[in-house]
Amino acid sequence: MALSINHVLEHVKEPITMLKNILENLSKDDIIYIEVPLHTGYSFKTQKYNWSLWYDEHLALYSMNTLEYIASKLDLEVLDKGYRNFISDNYNKRLLIKQILKNPIVTFKNILTRKTYQLKLDNVLKDYGFIVLKK
Repeated sequence: MALSINHVLEHVKEPITMLKNILENLSKDDIIYIEVPLHTGYSFKTQKYNWSLWYDEHLALYSMNTLEYIASKLDLEVLDKGYRNFISDNYNKRLLIKQILKNPIVTFKNILTRKTYQLKLDNVLKDYGFIVLKK
């Protein structure tokens, strides 16, 4: 079975407790996909709490290190991890151009080292992180 916990953890006071309760109902080798906004991403770094996708219902900040910590705390195997972004609006396209102009070498390195299923924006802005875990 596969379970997706997409943009949920940032709304929960005790995410590890919640995940422990969920894991009790999963079988060995089940897959869990978790995705959260990252405070280490470009948008949060540059706009802080004014970022349009940050609002009062978010109770916690996350980083890739936090996601890895949660995996180790729950004794889950990390199958994959990386970055995602919403690219449906022109805002993110402007951010990409801004980032290329600001730091072209790092931006192009990030674009070239992205995983094949990732979009260019995913590895440049790094606004949202995901981790795929196995029980």
